[in-house]
Amino acid sequence: MTSCAPDPHLPQVAAYLIQVHREATGQPLPPETACAYGADLLLRLAVLCETVQHRSGTPITLVDRPGALPELLAGKSAPGVHATTPLDHLIRNLLLQEVDAPTVGLTRRWRVFLAGLGKRDVCALIEDSGLTEFLLMQVWFRVRTSAFLQQGLEMVAAQRAAAQAVAEAFDVTIVTQGHSHQRTRTPCSRSPLN
Repeated sequence: MTSCAPDPHLPQVAAYLIQVHREATGQPLPPETACAYGADLLLRLAVLCETVQHRSGTPITLVDRPGALPELLAGKSAPGVHATTPLDHLIRNLLLQEVDAPTVGLTRRWRVFLAGLGKRDVCALIEDSGLTEFLLMQVWFRVRTSAFLQQGLEMVAAQRAAAQAVAEAFDVTIVTQGHSHQRTRTPCSRSPLN
């Protein structure tokens, strides 16, 4: 995916990708790789937000935070009825196995991407890395959390219900606050966007 105009958040995103990669590996990440990956991440995120918003009716967008990376906001920007994810948290989830652990390993998704650098085109590597599905699950989780908040659930219960909905829709296991959520019904090919 490419865009004609660079996203204004790209310099921050690229710098953060470099920082997180260096923290985890002690190795530098080439700036051109961070820029290509960051630009693609931001473009895919924008497209997925627009698609999910259209399908679900729930507003979802990136909003600026002073002095920090933007955050993904789903729902109306009012206390108790919206769900947010800072972009730095999303990036850490993309790259690192244990987001908050003192010693971290890289995710398989990021290791495979790095292993292909220099051997394959960066755009092709990004396409094959599962980035779109990862971002779609993140966007859908925020939208479902917002919907459950609007139904009157408290944040923890809303996140758990959203995790269960995403786990079933994508046939994955999701852990939220120590609780594991996974598909419970009979297998079928279904995406929340179909």
